[in-house]
Amino acid sequence: MAAGRRKGLTLSIRSLDGKRGPARSVLRKAVCSALEAMPPRRYAVEVAYADDDIMDSLNRRFHGRDGCTDVLAFPSHQELPGGEYLLGEVVVNRDEARRHDGEGGGVYAELVRYVVHGVLHMAGYDDALPEQRERMWHVQEEAISAALGKGSE
Repeated sequence: MAAGRRKGLTLSIRSLDGKRGPARSVLRKAVCSALEAMPPRRYAVEVAYADDDIMDSLNRRFHGRDGCTDVLAFPSHQELPGGEYLLGEVVVNRDEARRHDGEGGGVYAELVRYVVHGVLHMAGYDDALPEQRERMWHVQEEAISAALGKGSE
């Protein structure tokens, strides 16, 4: 779909650990790119930054699994007053990004990667099977490249 057909994106960002993340403009570009294949509408996406302790707690509470993870996606898929469509909330682990910051452009690039990954899951992508993973990761890396203005590797 052409980018001109997109009706808009409301991006809500909050920090559960009291620290800032990548610039809103970078996240907006990444999320818009990730949603290119979705029907044109006014999307709302919520992003929250967390640390290991918070991620461990959320993972246990909502998935019944002990241990922290890099990203959790909580799809909502509901129409909001005013015509926006709430895709859901993505919670990303700043500590995990810090542990992987040498693998693809630093902590902020890794956080962008986690946000895009969560958004793609909420948009219906899956990465359980190798062919699904390949398709999803291709879209993910394209969105990261679009947002950061360079190759994501």
